[in-house]
Amino acid sequence: MTAQFLGKRDEDYVEAIAVMAPSGNRQNVERWFEERSFRCEPMQAGFLVSGNRAAIERTFNIRLGNLQQQVELQIPEVLRGDVVSLVIPKLPEYGSQGGSGQTS
Repeated sequence: MTAQFLGKRDEDYVEAIAVMAPSGNRQNVERWFEERSFRCEPMQAGFLVSGNRAAIERTFNIRLGNLQQQVELQIPEVLRGDVVSLVIPKLPEYGSQGGSGQTS
């Protein structure tokens, strides 16, 4: 069974972490992402930004591939004073032998 988010398959859905600058304007950052159809969930350090893979690729002019490595996104110029880091974390490897986190 494939997970779904707003009618999309899970592989079409991507999450990124936007870390705010200490004096960053949270409202400006949230508005910028929402104007581009991304969802922003507040976090202590910034926002969890989520949305459609195609929209992220288009907005950040990047090809994401299979997300086996962490992806550092280019911070848009308009957000550079507000955001210090914008990262798509590496996807976890569920079910792999060495990385399950289970103890015997």
